[in-house]
Amino acid sequence: MTGKPDIDMCTEYEKGYVFACKADAMSIGGYDEEPVVILKETGKITDITSFIDDDPGDEIRTWDLTR
Repeated sequence: MTGKPDIDMCTEYEKGYVFACKADAMSIGGYDEEPVVILKETGKITDITSFIDDDPGDEIRTWDLTR
């Protein structure tokens, strides 16, 4: 356990959703710090690098996730 919050935000792009933790924005990556990306077309999960490399389209909106 890292002591940081769980996923607490989502950014919607034309081709998918990126679920992440705001604290990760200040990180250089590594274990347990990579966003979860879900593709709109298939509903499948992909990694952030592949998503960005495949052109996610325009950013539509970002919102906080609350419990």
